[in-house]
Amino acid sequence: MRIFLFLLCFFSLTPVFADNVILMIGDGMGKNHISCTAKTHPLFLARNKPVGEIQTYSANNDITDSAAGATAYACGIKTNNKFLGITPQKEACKTLAETSLEQGYTTLIRTTDILTGATPSAFYAHIDSRYKTKEIEQMLAKAQEKMSIKSVQYIDKEAKEILSTLSTSTTPFFMMIEESEIDKQSHNNNYQKMQEALIRFDKAVQTAVNFANKRKDTTVIIVADHETGGLTNSCQFTKDNHTGENVYYYVFGQHKNLFTEPVLQNTDIHHKIKEILFK
Repeated sequence: MRIFLFLLCFFSLTPVFADNVILMIGDGMGKNHISCTAKTHPLFLARNKPVGEIQTYSANNDITDSAAGATAYACGIKTNNKFLGITPQKEACKTLAETSLEQGYTTLIRTTDILTGATPSAFYAHIDSRYKTKEIEQMLAKAQEKMSIKSVQYIDKEAKEILSTLSTSTTPFFMMIEESEIDKQSHNNNYQKMQEALIRFDKAVQTAVNFANKRKDTTVIIVADHETGGLTNSCQFTKDNHTGENVYYYVFGQHKNLFTEPVLQNTDIHHKIKEILFK
């Protein structure tokens, strides 16, 4: 009886960790973006094997844009290109960020893009065109009343600062971090600047993984929304736009065992995150 009471007291005093998720999106980051950059720069991602690949096509096109690609992660649905946070039938879908807020979680969006850019907007906006900037700005203003949304220049520095702050918080959190310059510089076929952006993103990834490794409550998921530029094995751009190639996904931390599939749909990432955060 004494042993039972001791164990009861022990487990009641042992802290229960709520789950956190850090979703990191390298916009436009294809397989060859990683392998080519790793030829001349040591990358954390290149030293780690991806769990598998993600199929990125949208509801109405074999080649997704960033709006539909990010909505797949945010809402768990395939939608039309240019659509943000809505179904192909133009019905609003609840995003991970919105559900996170409802559950009382700290909710954060960090991006190197403008705040009305396609990827960050997919987590708070519901509209049939990513180019309706005035309407998206109104949705942004409402979202910022409840969640932390910030545009930054250097994602690696921001990751260190925000995770240092979160390390002292007992409130569970969901955070989306995007490096948009990988995509933008691939559109420009600017190989050097693409690499610089990917290196910054890679440093942010390592910071997030180090954070997760010190805790028992955090899962880090690294994805891309699509490949941009048709980068070849010989490290040459062949296009100035997106392609339909599969992209890698990586998982570290508490719930990495939930991710075992060699090929996933982008929408599957959403549902696995929901399982981690809101089970």
